Amino acid sequence: MIRRFVAATSFWLLVATSAALLAPCALLPAWMEHRAARAAHADAQQRVLALSAENVRLARVIDHHRNDPAFIERHARREFGLTPPGVEAIPAPAQAPTEIAAAIGEAPPAPPSIIRADVETGVESFLQRFPQAQAYLDPHKRPMILAAGASLALIALVLLGRPAQRASRSSQARAPRVAGT
Repeated sequence: MIRRFVAATSFWLLVATSAALLAPCALLPAWMEHRAARAAHADAQQRVLALSAENVRLARVIDHHRNDPAFIERHARREFGLTPPGVEAIPAPAQAPTEIAAAIGEAPPAPPSIIRADVETGVESFLQRFPQAQAYLDPHKRPMILAAGASLALIALVLLGRPAQRASRSSQARAPRVAGT
């Protein structure tokens, strides 16, 4: 009975250890790639927002150039320093740029979900608190960790696996054989 308990405990201990080695090897690199892709996506969204605001601004400038002679005069004065005859130019400070979101009339993007923020915070704090976890991301160390985890799982299955079958085989070996059956 104790022997079966030790075998079962050893089996589950090896399985848990191999899972503890294999899970971070599978999850951490994917998490880091996901985080980098999300950062690149956020940067791309900011560029799109800035470019669309610039596009709207330039479309307005083109429209004013086509339809507003007063705008053309102001533009010539501001950009080239041209003044009509008899008018003296007084330099003025440049205007501050307008907000991008206000220029195109869009609301700022919605904040990420609270659960996603909690998971990100948890993973980041884990990586900061345990710098050894970077070994799971190192391309030279990761294959060795994967091999160790797979080896432990294989040992658990080959040497200690199927305790029920071993128990039934040992009970069959102990049972007396009846003649004629």
